[in-house]
Amino acid sequence: MKAKTNKRSWEHLDKVANIGENYVMYKLATLGIRSQKMLVFNDYDLLAGNGARIEVKTSTIQAVVDKRRKKHYKRKFWAFTNNIEKWKFDKGKISKSYYKRDRECDFFALVCLNNQFKIIKCFIVPKTFVGTKAVITIPLVNKKFNKRSVKDYEEKWDLIKEFTSIVQKFNKTKGDLKGK
Repeated sequence: MKAKTNKRSWEHLDKVANIGENYVMYKLATLGIRSQKMLVFNDYDLLAGNGARIEVKTSTIQAVVDKRRKKHYKRKFWAFTNNIEKWKFDKGKISKSYYKRDRECDFFALVCLNNQFKIIKCFIVPKTFVGTKAVITIPLVNKKFNKRSVKDYEEKWDLIKEFTSIVQKFNKTKGDLKGK
């Protein structure tokens, strides 16, 4: 018997991912930064011309009903996964576990879509801020945070523009040494 796969969900995920990657490439091009898509086995999706390694995460609006409150409160948010799935087969049972992932990238581009696949906003977040979080969530409703949040990085394309990779810095100083 052939296993059923939810073809629609894979098509949905593929469409969402492509929209995000192409949007980030377009925005970088408007800033004068070339970029290219990387192969699947790399730990990041795009490599910018200035050496910035960018992991693109794209999400449509998610909704969860919080039944713990007296009133059923429907929370809406964008959720971006940054984990490794591992399947375990033990005594005829199948289980899935999620593990934190420490990506080798410089930035996360979190592209937020509505449910009609229109781009609402994008967050350019340094990898140091995300760290090894398994899931990054951004609430739809603006909440006031006392501490730094992902919302502080909304449309921060200048972070990528100002980024200079270690390799470029090294090559520049190496060139300076040759001239002396």
